[in-house]
Amino acid sequence: MIASSNKILIGKQAIMDYLQMTEITVMKFIRRGLPVRVIDNRYYAHTDNLDRYFQDLTSKKTEADK
Repeated sequence: MIASSNKILIGKQAIMDYLQMTEITVMKFIRRGLPVRVIDNRYYAHTDNLDRYFQDLTSKKTEADK
């Protein structure tokens, strides 16, 4: 499945391609809160939301950073 626009990703493969990640890695991030919705067994995401998720994730200090 390919994206229906340049910002909306439809299908797990389109999300994997955008993030340049394997299915296993994408599924791990979804379990951790990656903003992806599954409707009728089809995966949907907006590129702005994915980018924002990783911007927030990489800007936060962790216990290891302290």
